[in-house]
Amino acid sequence: MSHSNRLPVPGYSRVREILDVFPVSRSRWYAAVAEGRIAPPTKLGVRTAAWSNAYLNELLTRLEAGEHIL
Repeated sequence: MSHSNRLPVPGYSRVREILDVFPVSRSRWYAAVAEGRIAPPTKLGVRTAAWSNAYLNELLTRLEAGEHIL
């Protein structure tokens, strides 16, 4: 992953956009959330949840450093 994969800050991304940047399946992403390796999403509405782009960019940096998150 390179810095070109960074998400715009400020902002939020839903899982659909996240999976374009993180090379995992939807079920693997939510398993990492359930296991506590990824923070749960922020509720933006009754049926809308998303992660902050600042947090996601931090995860990308940690992955690039070799940390096992996903």
